[in-house]
Amino acid sequence: MAEVAGTRWGTEGFDPTVQPGRAGADLLGIYPLGYYSSMTPTVDISTLSARHADGAFVLDVREPGEYLAGHVPGSVLAPMSRITSALGGVPRDRTVHVICQSGNRSRAMADLLGRLGYDAVSVDGGYAAWAAGGRPVIAGPRAA
Repeated sequence: MAEVAGTRWGTEGFDPTVQPGRAGADLLGIYPLGYYSSMTPTVDISTLSARHADGAFVLDVREPGEYLAGHVPGSVLAPMSRITSALGGVPRDRTVHVICQSGNRSRAMADLLGRLGYDAVSVDGGYAAWAAGGRPVIAGPRAA
């Protein structure tokens, strides 16, 4: 696995001939295993914090148990494992700030959302960095 400008480029499982729904593809059948785009836009925690104060839309792609344990106030849960079925409430007319625990899943999902026509950015450092910075967190099922 190589690091290129903060982007992971994996070779395990990579098959350039992979087709959607075939073995060797990711859970959505779109990308070869280990693929991350270097073109996925990202924001740091300070930027998210400022934008959050102005009402930014935050999409949390962690699994429900992670979200219930603690999340960014106002964030909407759309687990990576079910992302395509959870996009009904995701706005297309504003930036979607995609967050996970550390920034890996959010980068892949922001890339996917961008390819689907959303203005999506990945949050570097994820929820772990948000919470470690002493920013407000909410536990339980409520988004607010």
